[in-house]
Amino acid sequence: QNFDAGGFEAILGESPPLQQLKQRATRMAAVDAPLLITGETGTGKELIAHACHTASARNGEPFFALNCAAVPENLAESELFGYAPGAFSGALRSGKPGLLELADGGTVFLDEIGEMSPYLQAKLLRFLNDGRFRRVGGDREIGVDVRIISATHRQLEKMVAESSFRQDLLFRLNVLHLDVPPLRARPDDILPL
Repeated sequence: QNFDAGGFEAILGESPPLQQLKQRATRMAAVDAPLLITGETGTGKELIAHACHTASARNGEPFFALNCAAVPENLAESELFGYAPGAFSGALRSGKPGLLELADGGTVFLDEIGEMSPYLQAKLLRFLNDGRFRRVGGDREIGVDVRIISATHRQLEKMVAESSFRQDLLFRLNVLHLDVPPLRARPDDILPL
């Protein structure tokens, strides 16, 4: 979806932990590199991602989000990378661009990145390495300029140790890192919320 969730002013709260987070996030928004946002479920990771897009040089370009936990693998692949004409039965005759193509120049937010299948992790890693990918069922390489912001509530380092998440992908996603504190760590923010 492409929505306007606003910038850092949309993130309510004045507690010291949240003020620190906003200051760090503002600095990181300006750096055009992959950003990994960690924090418990419900802490507002997508709001932070959108605020970072809004405060970046890409703010006039699209922002698209994909929840990796909400979509089955085959759908997630065609949603992210698009598909070529006739790639599968029921496919549009003209094919369909994925979020990476639609967001060219902008930002793609991958929520719940810890739920991504090993196959898609490999395909995403390849894209992060050279900015190129193929649509599902396609043979043509497509190059786009997209910033990837990802988020998870899972402990990715632990998943790497258990071989359920690729270490090289974590390395590429975690160039910049923000950790969103839960509300119990900032009780002063309960009233404004």
